[in-house]
Amino acid sequence: MKRYDIYRKPVFRNNLDEIMTRNNISSSHLSRISGIPRSTIYRIRMNPYNKTTSYIKNKICESLNIQKEKFGEKVEYAQMMFEKIGSVAFNEKNISEFKKILYDETRGFFQIDPYSRNSCINIMKKNYLILLLKALNYMRNI
Repeated sequence: MKRYDIYRKPVFRNNLDEIMTRNNISSSHLSRISGIPRSTIYRIRMNPYNKTTSYIKNKICESLNIQKEKFGEKVEYAQMMFEKIGSVAFNEKNISEFKKILYDETRGFFQIDPYSRNSCINIMKKNYLILLLKALNYMRNI
C-alpha cells in the first residue's frame, strides 16, 4: 500500500465532548465511574480524532449507558483535515501547525507558502495530489 492510500480510508471521529456536554458530565465524574484516567478522558474529549482503543471505547459507552454507534462515526479524511485546520488565516503560526499535522499524518515534508492576505496557501509535494483534491472538493461542498 502506498503511503497516500491512507487518505482514501475513513477516520473515526468520537462524539464524547458533545455527549458529556449534553448530559452535564465532567471528565472527573466519567473517570470515577469508568475507571479510565481523567487525563485520557480529557484527551479524547478535546480531540475527536484521538486514536482510542476498543477497550476504552467500550468502557466509556458502558459507563455512559450509550450504544457504541452513538459514541462516534467514520468520516472522510479530508473532512478531518478541514476540521483540524478550520477557517483560520494562514499566518506563520498556523502554517507551522499545518505542517506539523501534515508531517504527523504523512511523514512527508511540504513547502507551504501563504498568499492573498494569508487566506490561501500553495502546497508543494509530489504524490499528495489526491489528498489536496479531496480536501478542496470537500470544502467546495460545504
